[in-house]
Order: sequence, then C-alpha cells, then structure tokens
Amino acid sequence: MNQPLKNLITFAIIATLVGFGYQTKLKAVGMTCALIETPINQVPDSLEKYTKTYKFINNDSFENFEVEYRGNIVLTPNDKDIQSISKNGFIKISKSSFGNKRRIHIYADANGNLQKEYYEGKSKQDFNKGGQEWLNDILLDVARKTGISAEERIRRLAKKGFEPILAELEEIEDIKFYNQTNVFIFYNTKTRYSQNVYYLYCKILTDNYKLGKNDLYKFLKKVRDIESNSTKGTVLRNILDKYKFDKRLMNAFLYTTASLSYNTERGSVLRAFQSKYQIDKHNSDAYFEVIDQISIRSEKGNVLKPLLRDQRMDKETFLKFLKSVEKITSNSEKGAILYNALPLVQDDEQITKAFIQVIQSMHSSYVNLKEDLIMQLAIDNTSSQKLKKNKMILNSMLNNAQNLSTNTKKFILLRKVNRAFVEDQDFILEYFKIIEGMDNEFLRYNLLLDLLNNNKLSGTTLYPLLDAVKQLIKEDFIHAAGAVLREVINQLPEDPKMRNRLFETIDRIEFNSTREEILRTISKRNDLSKVDIINIIKATDGIDVDVEKTSILLGVKPLIHKNDTESIFVFNTYAKKIELEYEFNKIVDK
Repeated sequence: MNQPLKNLITFAIIATLVGFGYQTKLKAVGMTCALIETPINQVPDSLEKYTKTYKFINNDSFENFEVEYRGNIVLTPNDKDIQSISKNGFIKISKSSFGNKRRIHIYADANGNLQKEYYEGKSKQDFNKGGQEWLNDILLDVARKTGISAEERIRRLAKKGFEPILAELEEIEDIKFYNQTNVFIFYNTKTRYSQNVYYLYCKILTDNYKLGKNDLYKFLKKVRDIESNSTKGTVLRNILDKYKFDKRLMNAFLYTTASLSYNTERGSVLRAFQSKYQIDKHNSDAYFEVIDQISIRSEKGNVLKPLLRDQRMDKETFLKFLKSVEKITSNSEKGAILYNALPLVQDDEQITKAFIQVIQSMHSSYVNLKEDLIMQLAIDNTSSQKLKKNKMILNSMLNNAQNLSTNTKKFILLRKVNRAFVEDQDFILEYFKIIEGMDNEFLRYNLLLDLLNNNKLSGTTLYPLLDAVKQLIKEDFIHAAGAVLREVINQLPEDPKMRNRLFETIDRIEFNSTREEILRTISKRNDLSKVDIINIIKATDGIDVDVEKTSILLGVKPLIHKNDTESIFVFNTYAKKIELEYEFNKIVDK
C-alpha cells in the first residue's frame, strides 16, 4: 500500500473515532473541568440551574437533525409550540434532508419574552408563514428525542392518571434512530440511539412521584426495559428507599433486578434489598434466581455472607440457600460461605444432609478444607473451641503456618487465629506476611473479611489490612476488595490519617458501581468530618456515570454547612462536571 493511501486511511479512522463522541448522547457543551486542589478561603461559584448549553445530533444517510438549547423550556399543552423559556435561554432546531435545510431559532430575552426566527437555507423567512407550521409538525418528535420539557410533560400526563404516562413511555421506548458517520469511502459506522430520554422519564417518575401499588407494579415492568445498568440500578435502589413492598411488589422488584446484566449492580441492589426485607418463602425463589445469575463468584458470595450475618432464615429458605451455594464454582468461595453458615446447622437431619452435600461438591484438591468443615460440623456448638489470647502461643501458630504446604491449611489455621487476634505490632507483621504469601485471592480476601467480622480493629491493624486490599485491587480482584472496604467502613476509627489512607485506597477502585456503593456506605456515617466530606466529593471524580455520581453528591450535600465556603467550592466544582441536564438540575434544586 502506498504512503498517501495509508495516510488517508489513518486520517479516516481517526476522524471516525473523534466523531463517535458527538453522535449519540445529549450532553453539555464544553463543561469538562480538570481535577483541582482544594483552595483555602475560596469564594465558591454558585450552581445555577439551566445555565448549560446542550446539543443533540441525529444523522443518517438521508437527513441531519440537530437541536441545541439552554434554559428551562416548556411546551404548550398540545406539544406543538414553545410556551416559555427561562430568561436568556434559547432553542435552535435545524434539519437537513436531500440538500434542503430548515432552521428555527427561538430565544428569550432578559425579561423572558420570546423571539422567533425561521430560516430556509441561508434565507430568513416569515416565522408565521412557514416556521410555525414546521414547528407544529416536529416539536413532539423533538421532545421525545431530546427530553426537552420532560418534567412538565409528565406533570401534565399525570393529571390524567398513570396509564397516559405508561403510553408515553411506550412511545419513547419505540423511538429508534441511528447516528451514522461516513468517512470518505473507506469507513461507515452506525450507532443505535441510547435510550437517554426513556431513562430520563423513568428517573423523573422515581424521584418526583409517589405511585400506588398497582401503578408501581406496572412501572417496575417498564424499569426492566432500561438498558443502562447504572441507571437501572440507581432507579431500583431509589424505589427501594421510597416504598414499602408487599409480597407481590417484592417479587416484581426482584424480577426487575434479575434483568440487570452487571454483576456489581445486581449485588448492590440485592444487598440493599436484604438489608430492608427478610428473605423467606414469599420471595426466596425470585431472590435466589437473581443470585444464581451472578457470574462473578466473589460478588455472589458477598451477597450471601451478609445475608447469613444479618438474617435468621427459616428452614425452607436455608435449604434453598445451600442449593445456591452448591452452584458456586469457586471452591474457596464456597468453603468460606459454608464456614459462615455453620452456626445455622442445628440437629436437623435434612439441613445436615444438604450441608454435607455442598461440602462433598467441592473439588478433591480441597481435601483439607472439606475435612475441616466436616470436623467443625461434628463439633458440639455448645463447646468452647476458641484459642487463648496468648501472644506466645499465637506467634508459635503463625510460625507453623509459614511452613504449611497449602493455602487451604493456612486459611484454616488463620481463621482460628482471627478469633484470638491480638493487636501486637510483631504479631500483625507476621500475620499479614502469611496472607501476602498466599496465592489464592479468594482465600485471602475471605480471611480479611473474617478478621473484620470477628474483631474491632484499630489503625495498627487496619493500615496493613488496607495494603492487603490494595494488592487485591492490583490483581484486578476489585469486587472482593470492595467487599472488604465496606466492612472497614463499618468500624472506621476517627484517626484522620487512617481515613485519608482509606480514600487513597478507594481512589484505586475503577469500577463505577463498586466505588459508588463504597462512597454511599461512607456517606451514611454520622461522624464525618469536613475533610471526609471533601474526600467523598473528590472521589466521585472516579465515577464515569452521571446518575451514580449525582447519587453520591446528593447524599453529601445536606452535610455541608451553609457557611463552609471551602466545601461548597469543592462541591460546586465537581457538581459542574455533571453533563446530563436532569442530574445537574437535581443537584441545584436540592
């Protein structure tokens, strides 16, 4: 291939890639801010609603359709005209088809008075002769594709009941258009519309309306159709916070949760659900159906382990629980869950048989783990099996553990040590040296969880523990690292250095859902300092999804004192990075 042709193809590919960012998303124009250092005594910029300019582009081989606007735009009740635009706002609509171009520009002056202009090609025409008719024809389509006047349209529909809203959701969901990029004759791309307006309407209904039980049941079916996992997960958690479910709604909610395709979002929603509702015969089939769909083994385990810790399941539910554990393909994760489940195995023949069956399903290479689980099952629960908190004896056990030949033997021994853990510097050093030497991440992170769940730890232990978490993150075992960090937060000391180290660790978490859940957990603490709040705000910069970023910012906004200009400055700086109009305005409104 000759060099000029190579250069041409390279240019074509680059142009295509550059073009991707402007094709499918209604986004703020030019609002990205760089990460900043926290200024001292900085007078904060205000967050003002409707000040961003948004641009929407839809094009294919036959037509090009663009909408650019700023301000709060309200349509007339028949969706055929612009009723009002906030002061100094505007809307520009242009459409090109087969060489013909038409354009409308409507803007509001400082008093909110509307001025309307209409163009055909480059020539300005009388708006009342051609522009008004064209606007009447296209405005409903513009509203459904861009989300303009969404809150007002839903408010208007809600006056007629919930069925008109459902009908409108179906109309919006059925709108399918493609954005096509042509680069010379070499490359052609076609991108499907990304459902942003459907998401918007679902979020408005979730945030601003209190639905009756029957309407909520119908709405949950529509939430299933949200393709964005982050949006769907956030909507589900908000619904969970807002409503009290009966049996039918519980199952509908879990059925919708099953439609999530991201394991982290499934896990996050299930953890929230089981913290509010008992898992029992009325909802367990739907619950375990979602559990069995989670393909990441550590994420599945970190829904089931909190369930064991926080709930007392009835026999029927516990048998379903064991059946679900048996399906886990990681022997290490399966074993860790079984250890946690041991206290629930009473002198019930059916439960004991099911428990042993799960143990036997583990691979033969995990013979030590299987043997110890059977032994623990055989021990009378009323007898004391705890080790003495004798530093000399415990150090001797650690020295012995260094020489053990398998990870499982080390795991079994260290679990026993966890129940007699002493916060001695030399002891801690040896303890984490053994964990560091284990090459099974599942056993490693489960030891850390077990240590946290059986001890109230100080910074002396938490510092090396966070180093162990960083190693998990480095090895891309992020779901497990997130589970450990959530437990660390539950017993976080007031030590500012310790808390800063925690945020340094969180900053390494790259998964949006995992980071969002960790920050959401921290935000619920009632002992947050000003520095903690600022660190939470800054940590949202590592979340790429506006809906999850907004969720965290809304959680911390009430914690900022109205005279704290430094925190307000930081909050506003990061809030301005929100590109989606509804999410940004929601922050301003609260």
